[in-house]
Amino acid sequence: MGLAREALGNIIMPGVPVSDERLADMRADAEVYIAENQISPDDIGLAQRLVRDLDAKTGGKVSTYLIDTGMGNDPRAIQRAVEIAKRRYH
Repeated sequence: MGLAREALGNIIMPGVPVSDERLADMRADAEVYIAENQISPDDIGLAQRLVRDLDAKTGGKVSTYLIDTGMGNDPRAIQRAVEIAKRRYH
């Protein structure tokens, strides 16, 4: 939850999604992080597969959370998802 609080500027309000402007900023930051850290499209695909698999088990709650909080664009969350997916699928 700490990452989500930081990503949202410590203003989490249940049920209130992140603003489109904030999501766009976070997306741009994520794209820079991905390029600078040379995260491959294959690695991103593994992370996306992980989210799909978790969604299948949780009824879509993981992707909903990632979208609503903007955490899907947080560089630390992306890196962590890649790390977990590599261990899980390799």
